[in-house]
Amino acid sequence: MPTLPWNIDLTPEQPGLTLETTHDFETGETILAVTNAGDKPLRPTSLAFTSALPLKASGSTLWLHGRSAKDDALVRVLGEAIETDYTGIYRQALDDGTRYVSQEVVVLSVPAQGQPSLIVGCIEPGRFFFEISLDVSAGEFETTKLALSFDLEGALELAPGESLTLPALHVREGGEPLGLIEGFADAAAEKRGARVPETFPTGLRLPGAPQSLTAASTSGKYIVVPRSDDPVADCARIRDAGFEPGVAFSPLTSAAGSSVITEHPEMFLKTASGDLYQADSINGPVAVLDCTNPAAAEWLSATVRGLVKAGNTYLEVAGLGDAAVPANLAAYAD
Repeated sequence: MPTLPWNIDLTPEQPGLTLETTHDFETGETILAVTNAGDKPLRPTSLAFTSALPLKASGSTLWLHGRSAKDDALVRVLGEAIETDYTGIYRQALDDGTRYVSQEVVVLSVPAQGQPSLIVGCIEPGRFFFEISLDVSAGEFETTKLALSFDLEGALELAPGESLTLPALHVREGGEPLGLIEGFADAAAEKRGARVPETFPTGLRLPGAPQSLTAASTSGKYIVVPRSDDPVADCARIRDAGFEPGVAFSPLTSAAGSSVITEHPEMFLKTASGDLYQADSINGPVAVLDCTNPAAAEWLSATVRGLVKAGNTYLEVAGLGDAAVPANLAAYAD
């Protein structure tokens, strides 16, 4: 029997696995637990779960989320012309239609539904990448299948009878897509223990920002100032202007060739051959901090403590997608 909104009834694609689904209709939190029902160990590289989803699609919208800036994050109106300003990596051609792929979270809005919008997302990211796909028919007149996939990268083995509880999901139906997205963000923040201020800071320090830049925001006016080598002075300058200071930074990555890599090479991920692992970011190659290394963890803590001590009331953390490196691509200390 379906246990999820919109009569979604997930079935594991991996032979030999059984699935137990637990869903809280009040909060939307959904737990998937798989068990190896066979008599031999299983070493899945991914775990996928599918459900039929036969709905009228014309005029429906897909809120797609991606990991590649400006490439695969958009709102798609099904049945309309294909977008031309994107790389199209979110769209896959099928023999009998099209598959749309979203990373971490997706919102599907179908006007004919009693509750016209559905959100599915992972609120406990970290160990596995999570992907949602929606298949639509030729001409995009109807949806046909929903699939959820966890990329394990060969990181585990399930012995006969052994179970695995996957990272928590958030599955809810509702009216307004934006409200569902905001609810998802709140659920993810609570799950991860994030400390989110009630109001956004009104002064952000950014590298390479113009000297004076003002823009309207939902909380009033904010300024963006260039980041100098003196964070205390930056914070004081923001406060003197009547604003609250904050900083945007990427603590888990460092630009290739930076001094911290030269001085502390042991803190960064290596390839299997011992070379420095480098990820491709929108700002060029970056090294990735290995937080399983105690020295790296302490350096990260000291960096954050220093920013807070300097007077920043808000830390905007960027580059997390670049730092999410599967274990088969790099050698971790632990």
